[in-house]
Amino acid sequence: MKRFLTAGLAVLAVCLTIGAAGTAAARQLQSFNLVNSSGYTITQLLVRLDGMKWSKNWLRYQVRPNESKEGLYFSGPGASCTGKVWIRTLQRAEFNLDVDFCYPMNIVLVNDGLYVEY
Repeated sequence: MKRFLTAGLAVLAVCLTIGAAGTAAARQLQSFNLVNSSGYTITQLLVRLDGMKWSKNWLRYQVRPNESKEGLYFSGPGASCTGKVWIRTLQRAEFNLDVDFCYPMNIVLVNDGLYVEY
């Protein structure tokens, strides 16, 4: 009986470890796309994960109306999946949005604001 109880606890421990690893993997920072569906030209994209400072500008080039910037991703581990995106345009309009970076998504700029497609 003792052997079966020990084996059962070992199986339970393995299942819990696998479940925890799966949960951790599901909460890793994901890449995202910036989609400009507005009449603005995007000049700056800054990102801030909760508990961290604002990033430098992620854009090397402007994103003109009806263009996209695909495959933006974090190069290091983040302290949190939740954060903010801040966008500034050539026309001096500014937009910001709270997002969850642990899901692949499109961050979409339209003339009257930002929204996210998960």
